[in-house]
Amino acid sequence: MSKDRKIIIAERGGIVTVREAPQGPIGLEHLQKLVGGYIEVVPTKLDDDIVMVVDEEGKLKGKEYNRVATEASSFGAFDPIVGSGVILQEVFGELMGVEADRTAEIIKRLDRLYTEEGAKLESAILFRPVEDPRLAKEVQVAVDITTGKSMAFVMRLGAAAEQHLIEAARSADEEMIKNKPDGYIVLDLDVAPNAFTTSNVFDTLDEAKLWVSKNFPKTKERSWLK
Repeated sequence: MSKDRKIIIAERGGIVTVREAPQGPIGLEHLQKLVGGYIEVVPTKLDDDIVMVVDEEGKLKGKEYNRVATEASSFGAFDPIVGSGVILQEVFGELMGVEADRTAEIIKRLDRLYTEEGAKLESAILFRPVEDPRLAKEVQVAVDITTGKSMAFVMRLGAAAEQHLIEAARSADEEMIKNKPDGYIVLDLDVAPNAFTTSNVFDTLDEAKLWVSKNFPKTKERSWLK
């Protein structure tokens, strides 16, 4: 006999809703309607077979930061979730609703994530790729979601050299760029337009993002380079 299954949706503000799920795998069109766009499947901290489906282009669309979904994601603050987080169960590679008898426990865990871990977030920052297609995979912009202001570039050092952005990153040591092309630099957009200062250099993109999240509080006034 088939088990009843539920679709659990983590919304902004710690709100969690539950819907009836169809028996069997949930189709792509249904999933796209739930998240409002192209889907991305994200692993979660909730259980090995529990995943979250989100809008792949949510950040580009300017959707609002979802704290509980971000905390439930295995990536956490490294890759903030925006928009709705649709929580499902992966069964033999197919996405299905969560077994009904597991729903209550998952909702309790989501509530704990929001009230305990979510409160520890120091800032609400999103990372968006730059619009220039040459640099979209190499450079990301840290954006304060409360003001919409951009605060920093996170850039691969090699990209700075390859795309002739050394002038923009002139405070970076050229020898460092030459010796560590796959490292990442954080370029701080200071209050003065065109004023760049090197904040730090990191081995990975995730390390650079985490540093920005911890060191750029949303109360700090910064201006975007016009």
